[in-house]
Amino acid sequence: MSFTTSSIGLLSSTIAISNIAGRNTINTGLFKIFLSGGIGLFATATVGTYINQAIAQNPSLAFELQREREKVREEVDSRRRDKKVLYHYSDRIAAQNIMATSMMRVTPQHSSGAPRGAYAADIKPWDMSYTQKELSALFYGGNINRDVSWFVAVNKDPFIHRYGTREYYIGSPDNIVPVDVVTIGKNLMLLE
Repeated sequence: MSFTTSSIGLLSSTIAISNIAGRNTINTGLFKIFLSGGIGLFATATVGTYINQAIAQNPSLAFELQREREKVREEVDSRRRDKKVLYHYSDRIAAQNIMATSMMRVTPQHSSGAPRGAYAADIKPWDMSYTQKELSALFYGGNINRDVSWFVAVNKDPFIHRYGTREYYIGSPDNIVPVDVVTIGKNLMLLE
């Protein structure tokens, strides 16, 4: 079965393309695809393919996505209070939990040599040079399927730069570490 962007409307956790009543828009929400009367759930990768195609075919969608990215950047800037900020990527529930508790879970030491710690990066969620799949692969040893659809902006001060990478960490023998959360939000990088 093949789909065209004119026959489907998509809702995704990064962006959504809707062709309801003939009007293309970008929204945020759940991964759903509406097909001639039926509703089906699709994998992130499948949705990402259609989103990329729709944006390529419709410059107004690319413009709307850029406006949404600018709103996220302004939100982070308005809340950072002169602090340098790093970004931790995760799913929505984990991001909300970090916001509520001001604590991040510690990742065990990796076989790659990455030390045990809570990780964040200097890659901004509005950075168009990365996709969510590339970000997942970068942070999770090549695994492109980790959910990085949300970000947590944190104060950079306690983090240590991991040489040769864009990653920063707070080392700890404990399972959680305190962090100074600036804000959370949806990662507006394309899925793939």
